[in-house]
Amino acid sequence: MGANELLKSILNHVDSGIYFVDRNRRIKAWNEAAQRIAGYTSDDIVGRCCQDNLLNHVDKDGVPLCETSCPLYRTMDDGEVRTAQVLLRHKEGFRVPVEVKTIPAFEDGLLVGGIEIFSQKAQLKYDDDFVESITDKAMSDPLTGLPNRFFLESKIKYKLQECVWSGGSFLVLAADIDDFQSFNKYYSSSVGDIALKSIASSFKSNIIGNNIMGRWNEDQFIGVFDFNKNTNPHSIAEYIRILISRSGVFFADKYLSLTASVGMVDAQRAETVESIVARAEAMMSQSKNKGKNCSTVFVSPYASP
Repeated sequence: MGANELLKSILNHVDSGIYFVDRNRRIKAWNEAAQRIAGYTSDDIVGRCCQDNLLNHVDKDGVPLCETSCPLYRTMDDGEVRTAQVLLRHKEGFRVPVEVKTIPAFEDGLLVGGIEIFSQKAQLKYDDDFVESITDKAMSDPLTGLPNRFFLESKIKYKLQECVWSGGSFLVLAADIDDFQSFNKYYSSSVGDIALKSIASSFKSNIIGNNIMGRWNEDQFIGVFDFNKNTNPHSIAEYIRILISRSGVFFADKYLSLTASVGMVDAQRAETVESIVARAEAMMSQSKNKGKNCSTVFVSPYASP
C-alpha cells in the first residue's frame, strides 16, 4: 500500500469529518466521516471553493462565518490553530451542530493550505428556517432588511484580510441621502421610512454576486464591491446613485423621490475598516460640496484588481 493510499485509508476510518483546502481555499480532500455528517459526497464537494458556501457555517448567534469570520481562513492567514462551535448546513437543508478545529498545513516549511476537522456535538437537527431567522436578526437592519452595520464592518474586515492573503483589492462605497432630515420634517418620519424601504428593495433586486449594500446609519448606506479588471468603479457609483434617485414613494397622490451623494474608493494595503470607510465618506462629502446628487470616485493608480 502506497503512502497516499495509507493516508486515505486512515482518514476514511476516523469518526471526525476532515477536509483540506489549498491556499486558494479550494477543497482538495473530503473523508467519509465528512460525508456522513454533512451529507455531501466527495464528488459533490472536492474541487469546490469554501467561498461557494455549500456548508454555510454560522455561529450560535447566526453570524455567517464563511463571509465574515471563517476560522479556517484565519488559520491560513496567521498559522494559528483554532476551535469553534458552529452550525453547518447539511446537504438536505437542516443544520448540524459541530465543533471544528482548524490547522495550518505545511509542506517543506511553506504554508500550503488548511485542514478542518469537525465532529458532531449532539444528535440534533435545527430547521434551516430557524437558523436563517437568527441570522437575519443578528446581521440585518430591522427597517430595511439590508445588512446592518455590524455585518458591513465584519465583511470589510474580512475582505481586508483576504487582500493581505491573496493580493488584489475591493471597492467600498458610501451613499448619503441628500436632505433626508428636511424630507422627514416635511413629510414625516414614517414616509421617510417607506422611502428607505423602497431604496432597499432596489438594492436587493439589482445588486448581484458578492456585492452588497447595507445600512450604515439612519440615512447612509455602505457598499462593498468586487474589483477586477472588468470593473468600472465610476459606473458602479453612478448606478447606485441612479437606483436611489429612481426609488420613490407615493404620498397624498404625489410621487416622492430622494437623491444621494455617493463616494467610492478602493481598499489600500494595511488599511482598517475605519480608514477605508472614512475615505469613502470623504469622497461622499466631495459630492455634497459639488451640489449633491452626484458621485465622486478615487481609485489608486497602483491598485491591482
